[in-house]
Amino acid sequence: MTHPDPTDAGGPSSRRPTAVALGAAAVGLATVLVVLGAWLMLRPEAGGEVHVIEIPAGTGARLDAGEDVTLVPRELEISVNDTVRVVNEDDRTFDVGPFVVLADSTLEHQFERPGRFTGACALHPEDSFTVVVG
Repeated sequence: MTHPDPTDAGGPSSRRPTAVALGAAAVGLATVLVVLGAWLMLRPEAGGEVHVIEIPAGTGARLDAGEDVTLVPRELEISVNDTVRVVNEDDRTFDVGPFVVLADSTLEHQFERPGRFTGACALHPEDSFTVVVG
């Protein structure tokens, strides 16, 4: 009975280290790709901060009743690449500074350049809202 020579290039022991090395390389590459993907998604310049403004259901009725409703500041200072998200849970459309937010909807806007963005706003007693992007 003959036994295979373990030093033979075609023998089983020569394939095992290659398979192990390839498996280790694949795991290493996958790890690098996962870390790189997470870094790209989380880096500040990729998305910045999210500033949420919520308009609760019944806000329009409160305004109709003569209440002063202050749901936004007069000015909101944010950075380039920050996002403003306005969640309107009311049954009517509102002007919120530079945005028009439809009833029962969410609006998101990412600011990609510096500036002052102003518009009428029913959600502040002074009837205006400015987003200052620096």
